[in-house]
Amino acid sequence: LFTLHHINQLDLLPQIYDKIYIAQSSFDELNHMIMVSFRPMVRMTVAKIEEHYVPQDIDSARIEKDLEFLEGIKTFIHEHCQLVGRASEYDQEIRHFAQHVPSAINAVVVAKERGWTLYSDDMLMRHLAQNEDGTPGFWTQDLLKRALAEKLITQEEYAECLIQLALANYTYLSIDSTSIFYSIQKHIYELNPETSKFLGILESPITSSRTAVSVIGNLIYHIWLEIIPDWKKTSWLDVCLETLTKNRDTRAVINALGRYLDQKMRLLYLQLPSIKQHIQYWASCRMIF
Repeated sequence: LFTLHHINQLDLLPQIYDKIYIAQSSFDELNHMIMVSFRPMVRMTVAKIEEHYVPQDIDSARIEKDLEFLEGIKTFIHEHCQLVGRASEYDQEIRHFAQHVPSAINAVVVAKERGWTLYSDDMLMRHLAQNEDGTPGFWTQDLLKRALAEKLITQEEYAECLIQLALANYTYLSIDSTSIFYSIQKHIYELNPETSKFLGILESPITSSRTAVSVIGNLIYHIWLEIIPDWKKTSWLDVCLETLTKNRDTRAVINALGRYLDQKMRLLYLQLPSIKQHIQYWASCRMIF
């Protein structure tokens, strides 16, 4: 709920699901956070900016904004959700986890007891529920994909939500070329922090080379269809190549990209030779071939 509220999409849940249940312990934890917000004991916190942790003062405006955020979730729960508690004791397998994240584990147990689907952005909790008890689960991007498929949100709204998740350091996002291209168009074809976040996810070792080649190939195709100066297209081609080759076997992914573009851009036969020539030149400058 915190994530959905952060991207202003809480209303999607009641549009997709007739009944929404919240573990009582999760609601109790929310109330505790609200109570603490009324009388903060600390006036400083630590924020992560890019790869660095930076101390930040907590002023009254920040406290009021955080409190308003939490109250918004509480109001949503009152209006759309039903509180439930677990009926059984913890299994031996999950007793250890319950000592560290009791509210999350309670949600897993409640879902198991009633045969419900678990909504959690915590991959560990979803895997635990699935592997230990066979309880199915989903996370925020799954919900957004379903909302997009059911036309509850537009492609642009979907892309904007992914931008907000990426900026909030959600690293396990499934990024498509359409969303990246949206962020590029949004900033008038200039490199920007939003697009850089998307590209950073593609650079990550958790993204397979095959997926990266497909996404980058489609992105190059989108860019070349645009009526923009050739130098901008070439600049973005360089960015795409840097992204694709980072943390990967450069020779292998460059060759795979060439094959992908041969298929994807076969109708752009006038532009394709110059694209591939630039890729070869880019590769030769890095002493690949």
